[in-house]
Amino acid sequence: PIQNGVERLPLNLALKNMVEKLEAAQKGKPSKKPGTKRRFRCDVCEKKPASMECVTCVVKYCDGCLETCHPKERAVFKAHVVTPLEPVSSRECEVHEGQALSFFCTQCGVMVCAHCLLMGSHIEHPRVSLHS
Repeated sequence: PIQNGVERLPLNLALKNMVEKLEAAQKGKPSKKPGTKRRFRCDVCEKKPASMECVTCVVKYCDGCLETCHPKERAVFKAHVVTPLEPVSSRECEVHEGQALSFFCTQCGVMVCAHCLLMGSHIEHPRVSLHS
């Protein structure tokens, strides 16, 4: 018989993050005040500050863990959406002045605005909303 079988299983970070978010929402945990910068720790090493988040996995990574644990070259991660942790609403399109980057072009691997998708260089490209 296997002893301590459950304890030996690897931690599912995506599931852990979803459970934590659900618990916080159920407790009515107050959100941070606007204007305060929020710092997150890497969900993998739990030591370094996180700089990127895989929206698909719901996991935050420091630069080192992102390269090691979530390499974009691997086929399994090619369709994943990885974005900087800074708020998306604070990022503006470099091509269309004043337009917020609210989509991720999965074909090109970049964040784009609605204008890029409707009349720019990303017309008809597959995309994912960053606000869903």
